[in-house]
Amino acid sequence: MEITALIENEPASDQRLRNEHGLSFLIVTRGSRVLFDAGASDAVVANADQLGLGEALARLDAIVLSHGHYDHTGGLAALLARLRRPTPVFVRPGFFRPRLSTRGGAVRAIGVPFSREALEALGARWVESAEPREILPGFFLSGEIPLREETAAGEPELLLGATPAEAIPDPFTDEQALAVATPSGLVVLAGCAHRGIVNSIIAAQAAAGGAPVRTVCGGAHLRSADKTRIDRAVERVRGLVHRAALGHCTGQPAIARFASVFADDFESLRTGWCWHAAEASS
Repeated sequence: MEITALIENEPASDQRLRNEHGLSFLIVTRGSRVLFDAGASDAVVANADQLGLGEALARLDAIVLSHGHYDHTGGLAALLARLRRPTPVFVRPGFFRPRLSTRGGAVRAIGVPFSREALEALGARWVESAEPREILPGFFLSGEIPLREETAAGEPELLLGATPAEAIPDPFTDEQALAVATPSGLVVLAGCAHRGIVNSIIAAQAAAGGAPVRTVCGGAHLRSADKTRIDRAVERVRGLVHRAALGHCTGQPAIARFASVFADDFESLRTGWCWHAAEASS
């Protein structure tokens, strides 16, 4: 099994790779190829080519999109144009609802930057998955992530709606996580964990039948959290997983805290990061 970060905020040591504010993982295991999120632009395709993964990207078995923000969906048009066969795209209901950010006092659209119809014209085969489910052998979608331990979703500047006048705080009910089974335990992938990184891990684990979680990868969305919330989340994650590889929206204070608590079992994500099955079973 191999997981590669095709897109991450942080640049790669390989200067041929393009980084951007976004996230995308390519998972190759047991003969299956799954893309989890698509970054913010066509860089997802360009980076796959540079890493020698263009053929795997062209022959995906499934695409999973964690939620409807541009930095996780902006590469969809370029990706769909590259596919050589019909590929299901798994989303939750509400994925295409308009979204806004008011961070810094500026209003900007941050939802999916393409219409549903435009992506269908490029070959998108939507599968709206409301409930937890196994989409391929060993690949489990969380379904809606309940607010169990972390009881708030998102942040006040992230809104659901087409205009500020009608917008409400986004509850991110369209968000989903992915669990992938390995012989040594589950690997959980979270796009942004707007519903809480602890909640995301628990929901993905439940969808996979409660197997132990070995690793969590992705974004933990703690960039606006205070120290108390960060400490609580890090300690709880430490109790749930053996290893963590986080970045994107996690925030530097939280990354520093994860690194302190997890020590050698933590990695800060960057573009081109790669995780191999041999590491999981060591």
